[in-house]
Amino acid sequence: MASIIDYGSTFLTVDGPVLAVGVGQGITTTSVFLDPANPATYRSRVELKASFGVDSFSFTDDIRVDIYRGATKVYSSPLNRFFEPGNNLQIVNVLAVDGGLPGTQIYTLGVLFANSNNAGSVIQIKGPITFTATAIGL
Repeated sequence: MASIIDYGSTFLTVDGPVLAVGVGQGITTTSVFLDPANPATYRSRVELKASFGVDSFSFTDDIRVDIYRGATKVYSSPLNRFFEPGNNLQIVNVLAVDGGLPGTQIYTLGVLFANSNNAGSVIQIKGPITFTATAIGL
């Protein structure tokens, strides 16, 4: 029977810009602890869920969402295109699953913004930003 080993969450209400750059920008982190003494740890997974708003100010704004465990990328979405410029709030939801590794695992939610038409433009990340990690033993 499945059981919850640990749960971590982050909830942010702040808004902030993401510049058009070539590397992802971490916007929040969360963590879980998988106890090596718990037998369920060795048959476990970590479910990662994120939700946040994005406001696009120009045509052809693309974003990609990445999730990292430490320096290891465990999830990467395809680029998502925003079609309408200005006041175009859209909600981004992400669900990913990572194999459970013993110990404390810190996950980072990252956003990569790419705009081929204007390297100086920005998108705005809008809160609330939620990021959760649920460690489930099988």
